[in-house]
Amino acid sequence: MELQANPTRQKRARNVMTSKDDVEKLLEDAKQRFAEVYGGEITTYAATPKPERKPWKKKPTVMDLAYRQALKEAEEGTEK
Repeated sequence: MELQANPTRQKRARNVMTSKDDVEKLLEDAKQRFAEVYGGEITTYAATPKPERKPWKKKPTVMDLAYRQALKEAEEGTEK
């Protein structure tokens, strides 16, 4: 009894340069094979954009908070 190779699976050599057309053909074949086996549709989506980075904000230190408080008190003292 001889074992037969699965015709849908092809051995591909590693480190072989393939053209864009070859890759598109392989993907199209895989898409058709998936639709035949699972009977479902394939929906392709565009990649989601990377979120915009917000500017970095320095967290105020205890000294910064104390300086602001002292400045506020000094301003209130001059207004009276």
